[in-house]
Amino acid sequence: MKTKEYWRIEMKSRIKSIEAENHQRLQDQLFNFLQSHLADSKILGAYQPLKDEPQVNWQQLTKFRLAYPQVQVQPVMHYYIDNKQVKPQAAVVPGLAFNSQGYRLGRGGGYFDCYLAQNKEVKSVAVAFESQIQEDFPVEKHDQKVNFLITEKNIFRFEQE
Repeated sequence: MKTKEYWRIEMKSRIKSIEAENHQRLQDQLFNFLQSHLADSKILGAYQPLKDEPQVNWQQLTKFRLAYPQVQVQPVMHYYIDNKQVKPQAAVVPGLAFNSQGYRLGRGGGYFDCYLAQNKEVKSVAVAFESQIQEDFPVEKHDQKVNFLITEKNIFRFEQE
């Protein structure tokens, strides 16, 4: 089995090659899902997309108050609005790869896994392209499943243990 580091490099390359209209299609699918399935959530955990992540323009999503993650002490992460710590009802989490059981491969810092493990009541919604679904990356004991995975073509729901 190839290492997590191998898959991180491979997936970054795949994401960079995705065309702009697919980013827009994915954002539309994500926003439609959030507005129809998580409409009762007032605070939504968002993230600032890096260049090798799906590009999401959060300012177009006006239904929710947006909170962004900050790390004060590694690997502990919290969400903030205007420098005030908040707990979102749902959080959109990035990832480099996802498998059919709902596990995500992140960047290796463990921030989102740690947050999700400590905040089970927060619904986790991952956003990714179909090409990021990959079965071969290793899953470790500390890795956390997401509740939903939104792609430009599908919506997946995963049972939590």
